Amino acid sequence: FIEVESAEPLFDVRARIPLESRYVLPGETLNVNTEIFNLGTFGRIDTEVEYSIVSKNGEVILKESESVAIETQASVIKELFIPNDIEYGEYILYVKVTYNGKVASSTAEFEVTKDKVSTREKIYIISILVLIVVIFAFVYYEITNRKHRASPRKINMAYIIKKR
Repeated sequence: FIEVESAEPLFDVRARIPLESRYVLPGETLNVNTEIFNLGTFGRIDTEVEYSIVSKNGEVILKESESVAIETQASVIKELFIPNDIEYGEYILYVKVTYNGKVASSTAEFEVTKDKVSTREKIYIISILVLIVVIFAFVYYEITNRKHRASPRKINMAYIIKKR
């Protein structure tokens, strides 16, 4: 059994944007959940975490940084203010963790939109649409089923008596 240890720090970082923050309006905050894993160095170290919002054409819209102390792992919740004058469209969140010249990074996508419908509102809208479809299906079934039901007929007694 041979054990090899790296003398250099080894990191992994994962940036996630919660579902409710994937669509934001200008002037709102973008919520970011960042998990940083120290896979190489033992003990507490201080890292520099840089958050950047980058357009699809590579323009840096916003950049913020903070120091984060890590032993084995750290979870950081960050709120980034989206500028009021940002253009609508898709953007990339770029998170970079730096320690002693070593870098780990992660990206996540989000969209700045003109109108925002919350997840709860989407669920209500879909539920109402499903309910309307069920009601129409029931009404259609009842209408077509009535046509096929045996309707009571008047018995023509004169016809029956003549046949005898």
